[in-house]
Amino acid sequence: MIEYNKNTQVPEHNKEKTTNIAFYQSAELLERAAKNNLSAGFAISGMIAGIGLIGLIGMNSSVATKDVLPQIDNMFVYVLLLLVNCLHLNVLLITRRMKKLTAKTKLNICYGNFLVNAFLSGVTLYSTQVGSSYFFELVLIMTVISLLPYYRFGRGMLVVAISALTTWAIIDGNRLHVAWQDFYDLLIFYAICIASIFLRRYWFKESSALTERLQLANSRLAVRSRTDDLTGLLNRTALREDFNDYQHEQVGMAMIDLDDFKQFNDQHGHSYGDRILAQIGQYMLDELDSPRISCYRYGGDEFLVIGIDMDPEMFKANLRKFQENYAFITEGQKTPATLSIGCCAGFLDSKHDLRSCLRLADSCLYDAKKRGKNALVAKRYSAFSGNIDNH
Repeated sequence: MIEYNKNTQVPEHNKEKTTNIAFYQSAELLERAAKNNLSAGFAISGMIAGIGLIGLIGMNSSVATKDVLPQIDNMFVYVLLLLVNCLHLNVLLITRRMKKLTAKTKLNICYGNFLVNAFLSGVTLYSTQVGSSYFFELVLIMTVISLLPYYRFGRGMLVVAISALTTWAIIDGNRLHVAWQDFYDLLIFYAICIASIFLRRYWFKESSALTERLQLANSRLAVRSRTDDLTGLLNRTALREDFNDYQHEQVGMAMIDLDDFKQFNDQHGHSYGDRILAQIGQYMLDELDSPRISCYRYGGDEFLVIGIDMDPEMFKANLRKFQENYAFITEGQKTPATLSIGCCAGFLDSKHDLRSCLRLADSCLYDAKKRGKNALVAKRYSAFSGNIDNH
């Protein structure tokens, strides 16, 4: 008997299978299916409308022959194909534009299109002329209806059944003589349609699940590439990528440096220093980070805080609160832990302004260091008037 323990790892293929099952039941799959079926609907209706148009042109040419089934005029059949699918194209266009429609509603609209065209595929027998094949247009229509859309369970079978029953009803009702080889070929064709629907369903679900996993993996990689592993804050790469977000904005910017942090590392070891940095990062994420404020790890023990459209006094108040609370993060040490802050605020019109503001904040931090520990120096940034309003 095989024994398991709680530390036994789940095989990777089992994790993937579980992920796929969850995706198959998700709204995301329905959204992808709706998008696919709308595109398929446009292709199918466009092709069938084309068949109707070409048929009308052919019927008015000198090569047209007599109808095999005169009960319904073949001109009527081609007009029906053209008009019905022109209507379908308009309905699909409206459906695509209506953003509020649910994925299920879109799928149902598309499915109605496919059902009608499955019925019309059988009706095309009435367009057969002397000397031509009974089933050529039927095969064309049912091929695209089977191969392009994604069908939920049972719906694909119904599409094939409607086409087959319509075809059989027309053949039987009109006592049409069809060679047994043609019947045999038609049965094989419908069996291939059913197989194609199931294979298409399987491939669509698998490829969609794979695409979803790739997108999730890429999004995780994108987040990791922008995040500092130790503190959880944004990194220098993120800062470069975010430059455009700070242009044409009223911005507050603060450079923060931990006082005597090297001493802490030397006295207590780097693991202690890393723990302090991680705690600071968590505090900044909890207390400072918001839709209008971004926090970056700028260097070893240097941090950068950038706020958009904030009152400068409120921005400074948040920084002073952080300065006061830093001591609680490192409580228990003989020497009180402090940090120095240099900040500035102003309207940034370009990347040049952003870099200039960064330099000004760094200069303010240098001034704060010169004044002693636990200082905050603030200036207002102006691209034209110089740096004014020292505090």
